[in-house]
Amino acid sequence: MPEHAAIPTDLSEHPAVRAWSKLRPTQIVPEAIESLKNRNDSKVYRLLAVGPGRSNVVAKWCPRANALPERTIYEGVLPHFPFSALRYYGLLEEQNAPFCWVFIEDAEGVPYSPDIEEHRIRAAEWLGVMHTSAPKAVAELGLPGRGPDCYLGCLRSAREGIRQNLANPALTDDDQAVLHGIVSQCDVLEQRWSQVEECCDGIPWTFVHGDFNASNVHFRATPSGTALVPFDWECAGWGVLAVDLVLAGLDLPTYCSVVRRFWPGLDLVVLQRVAVVGRIFRLLAFADWESPSLASKWLHKPMKHMRCYEAEIAREIQAAGLEQ
Repeated sequence: MPEHAAIPTDLSEHPAVRAWSKLRPTQIVPEAIESLKNRNDSKVYRLLAVGPGRSNVVAKWCPRANALPERTIYEGVLPHFPFSALRYYGLLEEQNAPFCWVFIEDAEGVPYSPDIEEHRIRAAEWLGVMHTSAPKAVAELGLPGRGPDCYLGCLRSAREGIRQNLANPALTDDDQAVLHGIVSQCDVLEQRWSQVEECCDGIPWTFVHGDFNASNVHFRATPSGTALVPFDWECAGWGVLAVDLVLAGLDLPTYCSVVRRFWPGLDLVVLQRVAVVGRIFRLLAFADWESPSLASKWLHKPMKHMRCYEAEIAREIQAAGLEQ
């Protein structure tokens, strides 16, 4: 694993720059390097002025298991859709390591805000177009399944990960109560999973982003106007559209008006119910993703997240009518 603890004075020596140089015919030293994410299993940097026309490039160091599917999305899926996408510059696999460097055009622009009505409407229109224009060729690519079975797997994995770490002496009594609460919520949901599946019956399967949240959506200027540009496609797949309806503030009436031209069986009441299921799916995925962090002695951040998940799962269980 490369050393990422600090950005060196000589920027050409940074692992992201060295990896980028191997993909480009001419080595270009960035004007600066910005750290966007710094986790043990994932690092993200912005390399300033190293791309075409001195544009910025985002360098992601992530597990090979995440990098390869994302390459499939950028190279084999997004070109089929009637909207612009970020440029994918390539992937560099590290020798004898389960990690890769992935290089993508920097989205730049303005982050999505649920407080801006135009953002809420434009996001709903974009999502409706993506869901209804997914060609059959995409369905046949063997993308990961993003249906109820996938998230039942997340539920079981999250619960097991929490249980395995309950003996961590760094956990306070309050932490223990929160984690036991999530385990109980997982039990309730598993017992009522057939009801979750029933909510998805008759709902179209299509290409889904899988992590369509505010931090992964920007608006940027283009020659033809402002365009919505999503990124971080690592969770994308072929599944029930519910999982993409979780974007805060998403204008469901607008989304409904777009998709009903293709799927007349979907009305606003149905979509509101499906959106609740989508939020449950994403919360289970988040809890699963966070659970390995509970093995650490540094628990402030993971427990902060787990407290949020417990409160939100309780709210969505009630909204879905799945209480005991």
